[in-house]
Amino acid sequence: MASAYYARRYRSPGALAVMTTWIAHGLIQPAENQLIWRCVEFGIQLAHELQISLLSVRWEEQWDQSLIAWREQLGVSRLLERSPLAEHQSQWMPAQSA
Repeated sequence: MASAYYARRYRSPGALAVMTTWIAHGLIQPAENQLIWRCVEFGIQLAHELQISLLSVRWEEQWDQSLIAWREQLGVSRLLERSPLAEHQSQWMPAQSA
């Protein structure tokens, strides 16, 4: 998803190369092909819909902020609900706190 986001948002040749590698991996591993294409599509949608540029965020100024707070502040929480990897978030993201 990230490579598709960067390829679309910033027209980054490096990100396009990484995205192409994922697509090739999907051809080699057919069981993962559909998920990879859904992630590519989602990354492109995210680049189109996200109002801010993730490269313009001064991440280092707010290291003390939780990931949950960052997602809310940047407006990505609702977008991530549509992620093709949403069911796997518990493996790499902290649980939502009340």
